[in-house]
Amino acid sequence: MSDWPNINAACASLLLEECARQGIRHAVASPGSRSALLVIAAERCATMQLTMVIDERSAGFCALGMARATGTAAVVMTTSGTAAVNLYPAVVEASQRGTPMIILTADRPVELLDCGANQTIRQSQLFGSFVRWSIDLPAPLSGCDPRLFLSTIDQAIAHATGPNAGPVHINCAFAEPLSLESKPWSFATGASIRRWKSSNEPWRKTHSQHVGLRDASELEAKFSAARRGVLVVGGLDDPDSVYHARALAQRVPWPVIADIASGLRFPHVSNRVCVHGSLILRSVPEMIAACAPDVVLRIGGPCAWKQVDEWCAKAPQLIVVGQGMRCDPAHAAMDHASISLAELAGLDGWKDCNNSGALIGWQRADATVQSVLQSQLTMKGSKSLDEPSVARAVFFNAPEECTVMLSSSMPVRDADAFGGASDRVLRVAANRGASGIDGILATAAGHAIATASPVIVLLGDLAAWHDASSFELIRRVKGPVHVVIVNNDGGGIFEALPVAADRSLFEKLFATPHGTNFEGMARQCSLDYRKAETTAVLNKALADAFASPQSTLTEVKIDRASSVARRRVLMDTVGDALRTTV
Repeated sequence: MSDWPNINAACASLLLEECARQGIRHAVASPGSRSALLVIAAERCATMQLTMVIDERSAGFCALGMARATGTAAVVMTTSGTAAVNLYPAVVEASQRGTPMIILTADRPVELLDCGANQTIRQSQLFGSFVRWSIDLPAPLSGCDPRLFLSTIDQAIAHATGPNAGPVHINCAFAEPLSLESKPWSFATGASIRRWKSSNEPWRKTHSQHVGLRDASELEAKFSAARRGVLVVGGLDDPDSVYHARALAQRVPWPVIADIASGLRFPHVSNRVCVHGSLILRSVPEMIAACAPDVVLRIGGPCAWKQVDEWCAKAPQLIVVGQGMRCDPAHAAMDHASISLAELAGLDGWKDCNNSGALIGWQRADATVQSVLQSQLTMKGSKSLDEPSVARAVFFNAPEECTVMLSSSMPVRDADAFGGASDRVLRVAANRGASGIDGILATAAGHAIATASPVIVLLGDLAAWHDASSFELIRRVKGPVHVVIVNNDGGGIFEALPVAADRSLFEKLFATPHGTNFEGMARQCSLDYRKAETTAVLNKALADAFASPQSTLTEVKIDRASSVARRRVLMDTVGDALRTTV
């Protein structure tokens, strides 16, 4: 007990040490006074890696990236006041995709609320319905029962990592002292804490009851009765889900429409995996009727293009499998099976299923699109660049065993439509829970820290400016992180929307051109900088950047209007080819 000079340090240590004993290996924090003892406790945990981030908004996304990369909750800590509020965007994203996070916000004691005390707001229930559980811990007092702090963190982790996984919030009040100064203190139940401290075991273990396959026979009957079944795999975040989705794709005898973030394209796990499903459905609307399935089995999160979701909703029978949040925006599913992907992949009934009548048609269509894209999006030449070509070039040059982080807006959509597939092992990540463009760089940094492997992040110029403070974090990451910025001087996605027709207002209110570049930012943060304006220069720039052991920034200059036109031409060309050959 002599390790703890005061009651605040003791209780902060209980919280962080119990997190470590429960298997949490990463913690993120920003500098602050009220949270100082929490941060020191994390630094002293032998099995926990602490990452300091300048601002809390980036810290939240960094923790999100760590949790996504490992499938294990990460801890994020802030001081009081608006520091805690800055976590909100990352908390929302984690909530929408069921990413486990432990949020520890330091707070003033209750006697300092609503009396004009500095840096004090009401932090109780701060994140509302976006957390799975929230609780306020009282300010520690000498003689308090330490078991409260241990059992509370155990309960929080159980909520964060349970079937409906997601973020949890513990608001931790601290009175002074806020440092390691010595002050007499005691625990009410010192003997039990001595036993806990002398072991390496957590205070409490949560045992989840295995529900079993109660619905297995009914599901198997529906699968075996299908004549034109299709498996649709949306984005998957954690490594275990990707592993089991790959096993399922190899067992199911149906065509598999695989989103770019599904984990089924890199490597391309089966000849039944349709790489260009979204592009097929977008380019040839009549394919929706021609490829109409009688059963769609849906796993994973949302797909990059809404046309896939709309097509799923038109199926006579839509079956959504997953634990926690539903993925059925049209509310069309007649069945929802709350079983794990491991259980789904292991069903015996797959061997009795028919080879879908739609399989050959989807395979032929996919091969046709692949041929068109290979001829249209050449990796050679000196023509001007466009966004589809950049997305394809990133995946063409990405080295084995790296993570490719895709920003929301157009990068994830272009990667899904034009990124292709290969036998290389890559991991593809995207923040598609709330689909914001904020925090992309910080999330990528979190992936790099947690995996200790290279991360490539593809994002637009506005997304990069949204998260500009995270360039400093990337500078310190040993991953490394290779940033590829598509700079079209504004909001390129708005060019494809009806609002673009009124050019007199469009540039000022929606495109919001800024007229800047990122060379100065790269220099300021000691990132190796490259610039590309042609395909020939881009491929060399990306190859050189991705081979570097240091973090890099490659800026790709794009003309916004011509890029939109190029995307339309590609889709028209794909559509013409499909109508002729399929």
